[in-house]
Amino acid sequence: MAVFEGRIYRYGGYGDRSIRFADEDGGVATTAYSYKLTDEERAEMARRITASLNLTRFLSVAAIEALPAISAAAALAQLEGAGLVARVTTEETNV
Repeated sequence: MAVFEGRIYRYGGYGDRSIRFADEDGGVATTAYSYKLTDEERAEMARRITASLNLTRFLSVAAIEALPAISAAAALAQLEGAGLVARVTTEETNV
């Protein structure tokens, strides 16, 4: 069933820790009860979940589950190619 395909999500709510549908007032998920995380980490996780949902919004759950894992290097290369991140050299990361 493709109930959620095409939906757009946003984060916000209680301390920016809620994931909601962007087109209507409806809660989807929350990180508010992730007590091992700081408030900042909870808000960042809500952002990450929201970004992931929006990135995959036209895929079914089965299609997402069938996707191979993408390596960090491959993802970074694609982002660099799109001009979304600056190239980071090994020397810069060896601090």
